[in-house]
This record gives sequence, structure tokens and C-alpha cells, in this order.
Amino acid sequence: MQDYYEQELKFQKRIDETERANALSGEVKYEIKEKEITVRFPQEMRGKQLDAHVLLYCTADKSKDIQKDLSSSDALINVPLPAGNKGLHELKISWTANGTSYYWEHKIFIQ
Repeated sequence: MQDYYEQELKFQKRIDETERANALSGEVKYEIKEKEITVRFPQEMRGKQLDAHVLLYCTADKSKDIQKDLSSSDALINVPLPAGNKGLHELKISWTANGTSYYWEHKIFIQ
């Protein structure tokens, strides 16, 4: 039997984290380069210790999924891309700064 109460708490936590990310001064931005994705967090994250969990979810091939735990104090992280990891993905980032958690996700296409 599944614990629906626990599932609801996790779902509500994700909603709260997303709302906090959306309330920041700007959006999370990214740039896809040849061998990496550079992620820039909003200005108020600069100078704070960010501990991020990144999931690059490949919608067509689970074997191309990438998960990384990264840290930064300059509101910038670089996610390495293996060769041949092309196509539609979802970039999902959960991070904490000063004890507050945030969540952001975006569909991206890697060429």
C-alpha cells in the first residue's frame, strides 16, 4: 500500500520550491555549448553557497540521463555533456542557498 500522505507532502514541497524560484528577481538561464551546459542563477544567488542537484533527463533514452551534484558561490554551474547526448531533454535543477530550497525545470533541445 502506498503512502499517499507522504507523496502529497513531496508534491507540495516541489510546488513550494518552484514558487520560490519563480519569485526570484530573474529566471534561471542556460546556454548549451559543445561539451557543457552553463547555468546562471538569478542575481540574488551570487555570493551565496549553492548546492545543486542537476538531472538532465533524456525523454527518449534513459541511458543518456545525467545526474550531478554541483556547488557554486558565483551563481554559475557547468554541467558536462557527454559526446552524442543529443535530442530533447528536461533540465531539472533543485538547489539550496542559505538553507532555502528551490526548484526549476525546462525542456531543452541539444543538437
